[in-house]
Amino acid sequence: MNWDLFWPRLNTGGSLNQNELRAKDLDKIRNLALQGKRTSIGHCSKSTNLLLDEARRLYDHELGRKTTADNKAGIYIATVTALFSLLASVTPIIFKEATASATVTLSVLCMIVGLLNLMRAALWAQKVLQVNAFHLLGWQDLIQCSKSKDAPLKLTKEILTALRINYDLTNEKVTYIKMTHTLMISASFWLILLLGIQLTGFTLPHLLMIYENFNFCDLVDKILTFANTHSI
Repeated sequence: MNWDLFWPRLNTGGSLNQNELRAKDLDKIRNLALQGKRTSIGHCSKSTNLLLDEARRLYDHELGRKTTADNKAGIYIATVTALFSLLASVTPIIFKEATASATVTLSVLCMIVGLLNLMRAALWAQKVLQVNAFHLLGWQDLIQCSKSKDAPLKLTKEILTALRINYDLTNEKVTYIKMTHTLMISASFWLILLLGIQLTGFTLPHLLMIYENFNFCDLVDKILTFANTHSI
């Protein structure tokens, strides 16, 4: 059974040491060296140009992931605010009964769990929007790269270094967004269940009343009388 539908939790088991992995990857980037033929005027080889283009593409893709996560977080926070306002307006209608019936008790339980999941979703979305260090290449970095004997390779290393550092930060944002999405689904489930309980509590007494007042023999007599009348 998928318990995340009722009360989602973030599974952090089996996570590796991110700092150690980042340090190893940065060492690999610093030790990066390409063997390729150079032209007489010292231009970089075709392999260096290819690596530089791919590094730029990955860097732009990582920046797009970060922007998408931030945009989704803003949408989720606006949605949570709207749902809170909606629930605040319909709460007096839902709990208008003075006695604590089974319908009211179940409705209170569903609303409490749904509201808790909405608040948790807002907190996780807020984590996405909190201020974090995001590494960018500035004009000073470009000047330092231009002073290198192999400027394209130096620039590639700088881009890959920033990309690797930002990778963990972006993954955290994506994790927070996924958790927010799961909490929104769980909150929607509890609120839909609340609506179903309210509809059942409203219609069930009327159906029982109709069933109690229903007389099958009288209905058969009326049908037979109607049939005999129209058959003559």
